[in-house]
Amino acid sequence: MPALRPSQLVVIIDTREQCPFDFTAAGFCMESGTLKHGDYSIAGMTRWIALERKSPEDLGACMTNQRERFETELLALRGYRYRAVVVECDEDDLLDALWANDSRNPKRVAGTPFGLRSRMKWEGADGTIAAWRARYGIHFIFRRDRARAEREAQKFLFEAADALVGPLAHLRPAPAEARS
Repeated sequence: MPALRPSQLVVIIDTREQCPFDFTAAGFCMESGTLKHGDYSIAGMTRWIALERKSPEDLGACMTNQRERFETELLALRGYRYRAVVVECDEDDLLDALWANDSRNPKRVAGTPFGLRSRMKWEGADGTIAAWRARYGIHFIFRRDRARAEREAQKFLFEAADALVGPLAHLRPAPAEARS
């Protein structure tokens, strides 16, 4: 049985996604569509795969003034077999940046980290992410920058699709030469 290839998959990008990743360089086809949950999925597999993308600024808003809305989204994502949130920054860098701006830090750096408009403390952010992981069973995939986050999104979608297709491979018709 031939292995699944990215060119056999169509990544659905939610129409509300404001800064979409480009999956074509990895060989995927792409289409815009309305997803019930998440920013990305795979055509024909939208009931099982959901991937949410967050910039550091988005994640900061989700931990503060948009928390209730985001937690409702995380609750909905629990219904998907393969679900994750990919974040366009390193988790330690985010927490370090929050500490750098913390009023308790004697070496405080003026300004807001990653453009965050928040006075959230680093330990509050760390606890929030840990709580979301436990409560909603969601993988938070932190990558140093957007390019690395994009590659991780490609890997996640491909591996999730492969995991769904693999158990069904025996249902595909045998090649013509094997039937004769």
